[in-house]
Amino acid sequence: MRVPKKFGGATRGFGFADFVTAREAQGAMDALRDTHLLGRRLVLEFAEGDAEGAEEEIERMQRKVAEQSGVIEVARLREGRRRRGGELKDGGEEV
Repeated sequence: MRVPKKFGGATRGFGFADFVTAREAQGAMDALRDTHLLGRRLVLEFAEGDAEGAEEEIERMQRKVAEQSGVIEVARLREGRRRRGGELKDGGEEV
């Protein structure tokens, strides 16, 4: 595991883990999903290779934003539900 540090020696808040096989990497990803460390939720992502061109990089960025938008929306719904103290049915209606 490599954890980049700032000039002062403090960690930068992210790290890199290398695995021998894809199966090991997937196992680690599955085991650490929804894990909290020092009061923060871990964000786990597989590394991607370099983009072939600008169009490919734009497509990657759009996919990532779309994925994060869904995560953010779910978090907002959960936070709103906690504040109101209500529960949601499967269809999204408040009980």
